[in-house]
Amino acid sequence: MAATLVEALQALLLNEMYDDVIFLGSIVETKDTMCLTILGEREHYEAMQCYALALFERGLYEKAKFKEIIGLSEAYLEHEFRIVKSFINLGCLNDAIRLLENLIEKKRSFKLLACLADCYFKIDDNEKAIEISKEILGEFPYALYTLVRVLNFGMSDEVKNKIETWTSRNGLKLRELLGESWFDDWFDAQIEVTSRNLLNGLISLKKVGEILKENAVILRQLAAVSKLCGFIIEAADYYQKCFRFDPYNPEDLDGYIALLLSLHRTKDAEAILWHLITHFKFSVQTYTALAYFCRYSFQTEEGFSYAKKGQGPANMPHFEGYLIAGILLAEGPKPKEAIPYLHKALCLNPRSI
Repeated sequence: MAATLVEALQALLLNEMYDDVIFLGSIVETKDTMCLTILGEREHYEAMQCYALALFERGLYEKAKFKEIIGLSEAYLEHEFRIVKSFINLGCLNDAIRLLENLIEKKRSFKLLACLADCYFKIDDNEKAIEISKEILGEFPYALYTLVRVLNFGMSDEVKNKIETWTSRNGLKLRELLGESWFDDWFDAQIEVTSRNLLNGLISLKKVGEILKENAVILRQLAAVSKLCGFIIEAADYYQKCFRFDPYNPEDLDGYIALLLSLHRTKDAEAILWHLITHFKFSVQTYTALAYFCRYSFQTEEGFSYAKKGQGPANMPHFEGYLIAGILLAEGPKPKEAIPYLHKALCLNPRSI
């Protein structure tokens, strides 16, 4: 299994699929140790830099200590890709698509392909988004992050049933490639959750959790799905375990705080908020958490200003920021103004409201 994982990570690295490196490393090795060791031993200096950058963008500042080393031959391509990201930030998706397609003609990169798939998805061209993702998965069946992303494209059940075929390579299924006994249950859980069969998905996830007991990726998803099923106390317990094993990842910490406040566990919520302020002062999760606290103390106006900051940039909207903004407005004197915020939250996470 270790040899296969090394080969998988190396192939992903060489194709600049850094999100997939992080996800695969995280789900297989709880602390990312194997992933980081491979990066260091094989002297992928550019990969290490980009890996650290990806960690930094996710808010993992404690892990993201790196020095920028980019060769001159790669600098121009990287510069153009930054222009692509600027177009996306401004909402100019068609311009981003045109530039991405030109870049892919010059140098075929799976990082660029994944970005192109996301752009097509954002302009509601799901057919092209799925086709590009199918191309990636056909060559890299162990790209678990891409797999989860394509499952969330809102595709039909007929298309979902074909995914296992896409993720086969030389007749081998992904489970056989990774040699992991938990994978079938994990894969079933992703299908069930994205098909809105939440209870079935939760059952499959719990089976995975019995094997990967200290895995933050699994614990975080167990918490999220339990919350969607209405098992609030259980969700809070999973978030607590996840925080214990992965404290320097702000993802979902604002949602965890909202749960704690709903359970009147104010002191626990304050401890998590202090951790966010200390380590992730300007993150969207911190602003959203402050908005939840303002709601709890009936400071609606101040809470709404925090909620606005917690909504994130246009290309990376934060669900919790829109949700708490809508809640605060709905509870105020002008509830109709809450509709666009709640609608946006519903679009970002259809299973949440």
